[in-house]
Amino acid sequence: MPIFHVRFTLMISLLFPGAHAWADSSGTAPDELEEVVVTASRTETSLGETPAPVTRLDGDDIEAAKPRLISDVLDRVPGVHMVDLGNEQHSMSIRQPITTNAVYQYLEDNVPIRPIGVFNHNALNEINLAGTGDIEVMRGATSSLYGSNAVGGAVNFLTRAPSLTPEAWLGLRGSDQGYGRVDAGASATQGNTGIRLSFYQSEVDDGWREHSDGTKSSLSLRIDQVVTDSSILQSSVSYTDMYTDMTGTLGEKDYRNTPEKSYQTFTERTDKATRISSSLETQWSEKNRSRLTVFWRDNSHGQIPSYQLGNCNPGGGTCTTNGRQNDNSYTSLGLDAQWQQGLSFANGRVIAGLGWDHTDNVYVEDNLSVVRDSDLRYVSYSVTSRRRQYEAGIDNPSAYLQAELKPLAKTTVVAGVRYDEVRYDFNNRLVPSPTTGAPDEERKFSNLSPRLGVVQALSDASEAFINLSEGFVPPEVSQLYSSLDVPDLRESVFRNIDLGFRHRWGKTGRVEATLYRLEGEDEVVSYTVSSAPLVRENRNAGATLHQGLELGLGWSPVDMLDGYLSATVARHEYTHYSPAAGVSFDGKEMPGAPGYTILAGVNWTVKPGLVVTPEVQRIAAYWMNDLNSVRYDGHTLLNLKARWTHGPLEMYAQALNLTDEHYAHSASSTYRTGAFNPDLQNSYTPGDPLTFLLGVNYTLGL
Repeated sequence: MPIFHVRFTLMISLLFPGAHAWADSSGTAPDELEEVVVTASRTETSLGETPAPVTRLDGDDIEAAKPRLISDVLDRVPGVHMVDLGNEQHSMSIRQPITTNAVYQYLEDNVPIRPIGVFNHNALNEINLAGTGDIEVMRGATSSLYGSNAVGGAVNFLTRAPSLTPEAWLGLRGSDQGYGRVDAGASATQGNTGIRLSFYQSEVDDGWREHSDGTKSSLSLRIDQVVTDSSILQSSVSYTDMYTDMTGTLGEKDYRNTPEKSYQTFTERTDKATRISSSLETQWSEKNRSRLTVFWRDNSHGQIPSYQLGNCNPGGGTCTTNGRQNDNSYTSLGLDAQWQQGLSFANGRVIAGLGWDHTDNVYVEDNLSVVRDSDLRYVSYSVTSRRRQYEAGIDNPSAYLQAELKPLAKTTVVAGVRYDEVRYDFNNRLVPSPTTGAPDEERKFSNLSPRLGVVQALSDASEAFINLSEGFVPPEVSQLYSSLDVPDLRESVFRNIDLGFRHRWGKTGRVEATLYRLEGEDEVVSYTVSSAPLVRENRNAGATLHQGLELGLGWSPVDMLDGYLSATVARHEYTHYSPAAGVSFDGKEMPGAPGYTILAGVNWTVKPGLVVTPEVQRIAAYWMNDLNSVRYDGHTLLNLKARWTHGPLEMYAQALNLTDEHYAHSASSTYRTGAFNPDLQNSYTPGDPLTFLLGVNYTLGL
């Protein structure tokens, strides 16, 4: 083995104890090493000493699943249900109902993908899954580590490390529903530098739904450099260029009878996102370590959104309603400086950090006049006026401190706290008026987020833990400045408690179970004031309660079978919510909250090189409106997947929605009182029909 390979591996061992994954081409640790996670402490920590519900998706397992969408793998995490809205558009449910609200923190290598105040529920379309090694999901309030928005959970995508030996790969896949994709990349290590380049181009052309075309190009580059005998520099560049038609939802009758229909002919979304980050880690002594991370983001997000087109009833002719188009862009610069100090007592350590994230946000929005025809389609539009044009400077200084102690041989105590300020400097580039927005102002939000956890080892392979934590969410820029009257919105605060158990056996055997209770105060929800035309207001809900049981299981009863299960039983309700005089939803379940979700599958090795995977997913019924009077019945999906490998060649096939189930990815209703018109008040995103997908990969070791 070349001398550098030995030195490189020794350096990885020095800087990341127990995590040789750093030097492994898969980005994952060998089976014989203890499982290590980074998301629970912002640094490498044994899962067995982590008093929090963290699930790690192994890079090899992600690769073997051949995911088309991130939801294809994230749904394997207990407590997670990611909702497909078409062409990598999505919403999420982690300890929350299915929502587009800013209650999650999405990260790449511990750096938030988007800045505070400019959250978008589609943020994960900026991730290149082909360049991802592992994925870690920490459920519940994690603001003590990751600041605001980390309420339902934090999802951390860890980029795939360079390979020690040169390799290159090419993959092709396509489906009978108009989907096509090309994957390509290369990786190598030379001298003190390792490089990995990953790229894919996907396209949907003439898909099963009308007005559903889209394309995405995604490229990621990671460079690892051994700078000195005690320092490693990890840098990454990510670029995404995405366009998609915005198909939108359907009313009741069309969802039932013609799910392939789209009311849209011109709605669209375009995203261009670039992220650059560089992290220098130095081992100063056996107990002292530092990490300095600097990052830069540049994003342009333009859309003619289908959900902002008003309703009107054309009768036998046409009708005219309102709509909007907008462009939301930003540039960010930030840093995170972390120091890790080993303690001379209780086998402990302290992790302290300072951060700053500055963003310049520019937003432009125009009013549209939209024509709808007798078949309910929105067929044409014209710009009538400039509705909004503003700039917002966003600053997020922060400081965090976490102590980890082992007062007893089998007991680990973790205590942490983080202070955040979120400062908005709003500048209206139009003359303030009821139609053009609020006057210039500065506004500040702040919060102190604590955490306390204890984990007790029950054996070498099992532990129980309790975790108390808090999270907060400041109002978004768009929530505050969408009208002349700036709403009196407060920070939403969430208090979380977990009781958990984990046990591991063999190579793949594992069980994890967590009982949780998450109490929300002043949660911001979008209240529908009027559905014709569509008028919504953001309001603090008062109080909400989220509680449930999350269960994850992996088992291998015999060598040829490897099963997995993720299941969640949950209830999400308003404990106090009176959005208007005489209107109360106290005690009602929140809409979009399935009573349970289940995903289960078995990897059956029929013979060496051939694996067949049957899989089932069940989404239970849920209410579609706050009043709990309109209900979606839930659905069950069956998938069948097969993968065959022979040396550098890999072929795979998937039959998705094997029974051609008629279902909805999401369902909602604006009905509150009076006459019920499901065609105008109910909205469904229809699910994909039976789909066949074929793919082939070839990997060349150079």
